[in-house]
Formats: sequence, structure tokens, C-alpha cells
Amino acid sequence: VISRGDDPKLWGPFRDPDSSTIVGLVGRIALDEAEWQAAEAVRGDGGLACKAIYARYKRGGLVGLRQLNGNFLVVLHDLSQGRVHLLTDRCGMVPAFRSIGSESNPVFSTHPDLLAQVTNGAQDLDLTSLAEFIVTGKVSFPNNTTARMHSTSGAPASNTPARTADCAVDSPSTGTKRAHSGRMTD
Repeated sequence: VISRGDDPKLWGPFRDPDSSTIVGLVGRIALDEAEWQAAEAVRGDGGLACKAIYARYKRGGLVGLRQLNGNFLVVLHDLSQGRVHLLTDRCGMVPAFRSIGSESNPVFSTHPDLLAQVTNGAQDLDLTSLAEFIVTGKVSFPNNTTARMHSTSGAPASNTPARTADCAVDSPSTGTKRAHSGRMTD
């Protein structure tokens, strides 16, 4: 399949009309031709890649997604379970960060600096990471220069399945677990 990098018919998010499950993709996945063709039969509006991811999730749950290949971050919101799942590629090429702090709802981003601005954490500096930067000229993964931003995955690894991070959000007002109140910025 050949397309523009921003072609929503191929790479856009997908929402299942029956379950309201939402799938979003940052980066690119590699699939066999048969899987691309099967994704065309998935009912609902959205990009073909996210339809293929959804079909794998329906067939095998999170375990079915662990065999995905490429450089990607998948955000899958399963409303029926009240969970948001973040799935990164095996090498961690597309990092995901979450804001930690006083907010009741988590905020996720692939860019820690943008995340710090959106959550008013830009001035909350991580002095250990800044000291490392001054001494070595770099900040080691998974750290960054802001204290409230943390990587959602561990260090990159080879020959391992894609990694997932559950991101359920407790709703203080209802006592239920909900994930759709979190935000993803990119």
C-alpha cells in the first residue's frame, strides 16, 4: 500500500460503531497484504491501519497486538472495559509520556515538552536530569527535564513483544473506572 503520510483513509483513527472502541495510531505499522485486505471489511469510519489494529484486538485482545511490527504508538480506548491501552513498538521508537501531578485526569503525549506546557509543568524541573545534561550533554531514557513527566514504557529492548501500558482512570465523582477523560496530545 502506498499513500501520503497524512492520508486519513489509511492512517486516520478508527471508531467501532457498535462498541465505541477508539483506535489511534502515531507512527506506522507493517502488515501482511491479507491483513490490509481484511481491514477493508471492518465496518465503521476510519483509517485502514487502525481498522486492522482493531480487528487484531477483537480476535486476540492485547496479546493479539503484541505481534505488531513497525515504529508506532497505538492508543486504544475500550469503552466497554473503561480502559485506555497504550501500545509501543518493540524498540520504543515512538515514546509516550504521561503527566504526574495534581490533575485528576492523566494527560499523554509523544512530546514531553508539549506535555509540560499543556499541564503547566514546564517550570517544574527535574534537577537530576538537568545535572546529567550539564555533565554529559544528554538526558538518559526514560528521563526528561521536567519532574512531572514520566515515560509510560521501560527502556527499549530487542527481541521482545510490543509493550502495553494500562491507563485506567479512577473517576472520583462516580467511583467508576473511566479512561476517556484523559487527553492525548501530539
